[in-house]
Amino acid sequence: MLYASELFKDISYQKKQSNREEEIREIPDIAAEIIIYFLRERLLRGLTRSSLPQQADLSRVRGRIDMLRTGAHRLLDRGRVACHFHEPTLNTPRNRLIKAALEKGAYLASSCIAQTCREYAALMFRLGVSGGLPDRNTLSKEVCTINNREDRQVLAAARLLLDMAIPASQAGKEYLLIPEVNEHWLRSLFEKAVRGFYRVTASQTWNVGAGNVCQKWPLQSYSDEVLDTIPHMELDIVLTQKDSQHKLIIDTKFTSLLKPGQHGKERLSSGYLYQMYAYLRTQEDHGDRYATGILLHPATETSPRFSCNIQGHTIVFATVNLNATATDIRKSLLDLIDLKNRPNYINMQT
Repeated sequence: MLYASELFKDISYQKKQSNREEEIREIPDIAAEIIIYFLRERLLRGLTRSSLPQQADLSRVRGRIDMLRTGAHRLLDRGRVACHFHEPTLNTPRNRLIKAALEKGAYLASSCIAQTCREYAALMFRLGVSGGLPDRNTLSKEVCTINNREDRQVLAAARLLLDMAIPASQAGKEYLLIPEVNEHWLRSLFEKAVRGFYRVTASQTWNVGAGNVCQKWPLQSYSDEVLDTIPHMELDIVLTQKDSQHKLIIDTKFTSLLKPGQHGKERLSSGYLYQMYAYLRTQEDHGDRYATGILLHPATETSPRFSCNIQGHTIVFATVNLNATATDIRKSLLDLIDLKNRPNYINMQT
């Protein structure tokens, strides 16, 4: 869910330090990196100020005069007057929420990101943001209007880092509405997560295209009726290598990699193979005669991988173990697009 979120998608790799990316391993690291990125963007334009109500005995009139207090304490005899006024300040509940999230990231995240969290928390303190985390009643009154809609993302990242709550079916301390979990929702979530992961982590060497890219069939001659009846061809994820313009097409499947075949022997799905073969052959008309295709399936135990070469196109059948740790999932997905690791796949004769 984090990899598929809009927060994670909006982070640009070019705006990060290259050595920091290697430190992002676990979920707290990713959440802390998200809030650091959005806070950096907000600091460039300035944090949102607010006018907080104040009351004080002043030597000059400011705002509205409190006649009752001024008369009861005979302040005019001392040359003072009681006033109610609003004072602009950065010490707002939302800025205190961000600062509290940074302080939590300072001890949850790994060393490099934790140090950055401490630096930004100290910077906010020097800017005048003090105090601890506001209570829920105060935070419930914070509404992002059209004038401060830029705060929505950094506030969402701050709440993510503070709560660190993952929806689960087991009993816990909080209750949430059960989402409509069905096969289509899970398949879409898996596809968005893989695309969002590569958009951030692989954008230094790959251009990651938008999802569900419509691909036209290379029709040479056709009747008028066929255009309305021929099925659409949509590519889930397309990665283009910046140096060589080599294309890597990833099609996510939320099914088992191997299916029961004849005589009790497990086999790869022939339909998926035909589908990927058609995807790759259509890329030849777009300048890439040796595009690579990957059929990516989820797994819960082992993570088998197979590969074959058909008419110059490498097709990889791979899985990612979703029961593994965040570090192993990250490594598995990055190894999948590392062209140097192609010899590590089990070769299959075509």
